[in-house]
Amino acid sequence: MKQPEPTHRPQPSATRTRWFFLHFFIFIGVNLLLFLIDLLGGGGWWIDVPLIVWGIVLLGHALAVFGIGRLTGPAWQEQRLRQQAKAEEPEQRQE
Repeated sequence: MKQPEPTHRPQPSATRTRWFFLHFFIFIGVNLLLFLIDLLGGGGWWIDVPLIVWGIVLLGHALAVFGIGRLTGPAWQEQRLRQQAKAEEPEQRQE
């Protein structure tokens, strides 16, 4: 007999979540330090380059830990199918 698929998405493991938040706080700390160095050092502004590049890496890390599945995963698909079925119900009753 076929097992029913779980309707909820498993939570990310505590370890992966902890590593993400460690990465996030290091990102904040290092970029604040780089901002101060850039501010006190004079010359042109260069802080935007490491901030943007590392920010993109951090976004990728967040998607890996918390998943993009919330946007397009099975739960989203089920919800979308229910919405479509509900929208089609009045049309079927009129026929």
